[in-house]
Amino acid sequence: MRKHHVLLTSLLALGACSSPPAPTKSGGLAVDQTRQRFGGLDPLILPPGVRERFVAIAAALRPHVHSTVNVYRSPGVAPAPAMPDPAPAPAPLGKLDWNMSFASGVDTTPALFIPNYPMLSDADDRLYAVVNTGSGWVARSYYNLYKPADAPPDVCGETPLAGSVDNSFITLSLDGQTFYVATANGFMYAIPNLATCSDVPTTVTPRWVHSTGKSFVHTGFWVDFATNLLYIGDTSGNLYAMDGDSGTAIAGFPRLLTASALHTFPVVWNGVVWLGNDAGQLLRVDATSGAVLSTTNLCPGTCGADDAVYATPWFDMGREVVIAAANQRMFELSPLGAITATLPFLTGHPGAVWSSPSVDLDSTPPFAYVGFDNQLFKIAYPITAGSTILSQPTVGTGDVTHPRSSPTLFNGNLFIGDGGGFMDRFVLDGSTTVFAAPAASPQYGSSIDTTCVIDYLTYDSTTLSTGNIYFGASGSASGNLVQITRAY
Repeated sequence: MRKHHVLLTSLLALGACSSPPAPTKSGGLAVDQTRQRFGGLDPLILPPGVRERFVAIAAALRPHVHSTVNVYRSPGVAPAPAMPDPAPAPAPLGKLDWNMSFASGVDTTPALFIPNYPMLSDADDRLYAVVNTGSGWVARSYYNLYKPADAPPDVCGETPLAGSVDNSFITLSLDGQTFYVATANGFMYAIPNLATCSDVPTTVTPRWVHSTGKSFVHTGFWVDFATNLLYIGDTSGNLYAMDGDSGTAIAGFPRLLTASALHTFPVVWNGVVWLGNDAGQLLRVDATSGAVLSTTNLCPGTCGADDAVYATPWFDMGREVVIAAANQRMFELSPLGAITATLPFLTGHPGAVWSSPSVDLDSTPPFAYVGFDNQLFKIAYPITAGSTILSQPTVGTGDVTHPRSSPTLFNGNLFIGDGGGFMDRFVLDGSTTVFAAPAASPQYGSSIDTTCVIDYLTYDSTTLSTGNIYFGASGSASGNLVQITRAY
């Protein structure tokens, strides 16, 4: 039996990792860049057992991934003591690559769950994905992820879907026992995790299904861990809020917010939902009533299609600022939505930014990262009008909106899928003058538009293995679900 840890990238606003923050401190925010788990989190109001579990996860993660996980902290709470990075370890035995092909592109970011964290055998790990089998779209759970001889994993459960899931994200409940997906033709699903798997895949009945008659594209459910409420926006400008267990809408929702499509993943912070629309605006919405609190224009002039806000904002809890990206510009905003800094990263090719920004707070100095126009931009942080900007081309190229994948920071590296079907690996460092060209995985399809999910394993309390990376890829008439090792 081997010890496991699942990487919760850019997660855990728990104040100091050893204990929850004092009652006078504001609640934290958990944003998992790997898109496997999201949620607003105040440990003090979590039920017993759940609270201890999150504190335990924070305490376990921080020593092992000091330079790879941004631990958001409540204002006024001192950070955990800096821990040295673990020495690189050899690639773990039995963690081999596999590549499964499907009838359509896999452009929905998968989710990874390690049950009963942190100690279970490999066979208990679950990977959730949405794929087209040729007979239709299904939501699947996979197990036996680490088989020898490059063998693909086994299917545990499968739920037929009424439509495709396009450029979106699978989201897990707090306990990992339910995963949520929304389709391009307006269906919302809550699908239970199976306690056991067998040689014959099980057809899984959803906990609930709702048909909205609308469309969900490039989005996903925000799960508010404290209330178990789900939030999601559609392409008609509606915001939904519902109970995660029953799917029942809360009073006042769905609420029509805007005449423009909502393509960003919603984030709830201090009772406010943040999300962007296709009119180039960043909206702040009361999470209880659905009332629009403010609308911030991110357009450089007259708003057009290139100004559509696809990128989910990044939240710096220590400085209490919000980082957003749209059409060749990075913004810093106050908690009330006022723009406090604007930094152009002009390429000469205007277009919508699909890649959500990320900040490496552990480098000295810190840097923000965002993908656009087949480049990864490295920007000195905090964002100011004079911040240094470095950039490197991605290995593969697509149209100006690529890379559509968002940066994932792990163990001193940044991983991002590009518009040519490669998973690029950039080395994170504090240099203000040099930004090294990336290494690249083998080519998978013609584009990797999903954000990668990373699983990592510890052999003992001090050694960190290289970990495996999961993502979906798309081709002209097919798609792939891929596992690769980090050692490339």
